[in-house]
Amino acid sequence: MKRLALYAATAFAAALIYPAAGVPSAKAGDEIDGGRKPFFKDKRPRGDNPKRPGGESTDKRKTMLKALIEQEYPNKVEELEKLRKENPKKFKEEVKKLLKQIKEKKSKERKDFADLVKRYRENPSGELKSQIIERLSAQFDQRLAMMRKMVEKRAELLEKMKERLDKRLANKEKIVEERFKEITKDPALRW
Repeated sequence: MKRLALYAATAFAAALIYPAAGVPSAKAGDEIDGGRKPFFKDKRPRGDNPKRPGGESTDKRKTMLKALIEQEYPNKVEELEKLRKENPKKFKEEVKKLLKQIKEKKSKERKDFADLVKRYRENPSGELKSQIIERLSAQFDQRLAMMRKMVEKRAELLEKMKERLDKRLANKEKIVEERFKEITKDPALRW
């Protein structure tokens, strides 16, 4: 039942996030004809990749990379946080270096695992089987930990969105009245 509730919360967050992400909105003063401001304005913050509307994918990627570094180099996390604040350029270089080391390590682990599976296929034994199962269990635990962090991040985002939704609901009359004033204003009187 908890799993179902978790999936429902994640689906609810995704439904709230993704349709609105990168969707342009109209404001008073936006004009639609020849050479003037477009009616729809792109609300994406500067620096975001247009292929990743709203930056959610970027946040997801950063969360995953942070979790990966925390998992592989737990003693470096505080140092990196400090470096990120003091010297962002050096922070990026350090993260790239760590990610390269992690990639090389993971590549070696995959090769070793593939060799282990190949040896088992050629000559099945209980010892090789237990080694493979032990490694698979460790891989599963790592993936589960990373997924758990992603779910926690999404749960935080969902809470923030619920708060924002509640505030908007509480101010519905004011918001509607302001929007009415914006769209009914004489275009000649616009700033």
